Amino acid sequence: MAASQESVTLTQGGTLNIADGSDVVGVASSQKIRLHHLDWFRVLFIIFAVYLHIWQSYSDISKAEDLTTALDNVMIEVFNVSSTANGHTEAYWDLRQNLPESEWRNGYDVRLIAVGRQFVIPLLFWISGYALGLGKEKAISSLWKIALITVLGIGVNAIVYALGPMDDGCSYHNSRGKNQEYCAGKNSIISFGVGTGNGLFSILFQFWFTVFLMVFLAQMHPLCEALREMHASTQNEPWDGAGPAAVKCGIYWVITSIVYIAFMWLWNDGAPSRVGAAFVLAAAELPFIAALAGTALTPSERPQLCRLLQYLAGVLATLQFCLVPMAPTESLDGGMIAYFHLFKQFYLIGFVMALTRHKTAPVVYRAYILAYAALIFLRPPTNYYRSGVDTYPYFPFFLDRFMWTAGGMVQVFIHDRLGLLTAGTLVPVPPGASMGALLTYVLHVPLMVLLAPLADQQWNSAVITFLIFVIFATPFAILESRKKN
Repeated sequence: MAASQESVTLTQGGTLNIADGSDVVGVASSQKIRLHHLDWFRVLFIIFAVYLHIWQSYSDISKAEDLTTALDNVMIEVFNVSSTANGHTEAYWDLRQNLPESEWRNGYDVRLIAVGRQFVIPLLFWISGYALGLGKEKAISSLWKIALITVLGIGVNAIVYALGPMDDGCSYHNSRGKNQEYCAGKNSIISFGVGTGNGLFSILFQFWFTVFLMVFLAQMHPLCEALREMHASTQNEPWDGAGPAAVKCGIYWVITSIVYIAFMWLWNDGAPSRVGAAFVLAAAELPFIAALAGTALTPSERPQLCRLLQYLAGVLATLQFCLVPMAPTESLDGGMIAYFHLFKQFYLIGFVMALTRHKTAPVVYRAYILAYAALIFLRPPTNYYRSGVDTYPYFPFFLDRFMWTAGGMVQVFIHDRLGLLTAGTLVPVPPGASMGALLTYVLHVPLMVLLAPLADQQWNSAVITFLIFVIFATPFAILESRKKN
């Protein structure tokens, strides 16, 4: 999923210096520690992403192909239609409580999915960028590892697809409902298809994430190298000067601008013209690059300025992809691909955070109540509104887009600060969890087929997800525990 996380060397007399005196004390200066919070988040968020896939395929609420909204109504009582007090009769009809309860009451899945969509995917990209920044491996070098995982996983998905009916009309619910006879007539080994959309997207399925990772790594390579050189210059390390670094930043901007303009101009899928928006999006990349470069070039003597420039990069990225009217359609078109480049900005912010971690001091953390207030103000709604695709929505109104994206961005900064503060004290993930999560991501499609009888018995999507994780994690937990002993 990402470049391997390097250990963090503790500095300045046995402490992990965060430039304000709040150090992790009592660790030898030569000792290296691992930022376990990145491992924890990677494991949890991968499991959550798989949970979304299983919910998409198996849950009752998601079986409607035209599902766009779902109320978080699991806590609501059944009102008395004969009572007029407190508007109970009106609520009874508004909630469609005249229907069987299974048809109007949604489970806790709706709430969990609605909330998790705000931060799971953005933070997975942020973690990937942070891992890249911790090590010395070049961005382009990491691409081949991810490509290997992608090819392996897509190959498995292709086999599952070929063994199934290979028909969009034979989803799990259709194969057991309105199209049962039709799907059974396909005489396929597997009676239903896993995934969404046509054959290509059913095969790609979860690996859209790794494909975007590879695209971003290819785009980011010149910028990442420039940022490394700029940061090295503040650490009294030799570098070739500002000229070559500026050229690399320019190459990155040209590549990124071509991607934005090409996709939004040439792959329109019936949407209004987005040519103007594409050029604005490309122009808005320039101040974002400048903020990242400023962070890398900030001397160690100005640690709070370094953090402020990171804040600026987060604000610029949020405005860039929320203010520019990109108007992606519900189908995968150029607007959606350009919009998903928001995740590249999370990737880059994670990279520069890791790169400059030893020369960055807290700012908002000194009045952390403000961060807490921001989390409350920017919290996601618990009602589900697809608004584009399940993975990450594009809301129709700017303020909603801004609050949604800014909520994820605020979490990035909070987790970065708390992760560094707990370095050396946070417990590692349980044995087998990291490999279990990776295999859950890569191979959950065939497991979904094997565990379909549990879905037939109305097992909850979260339970099925956890079972798949346990199946993959248990062998590695045993092996890792034996090695420690």
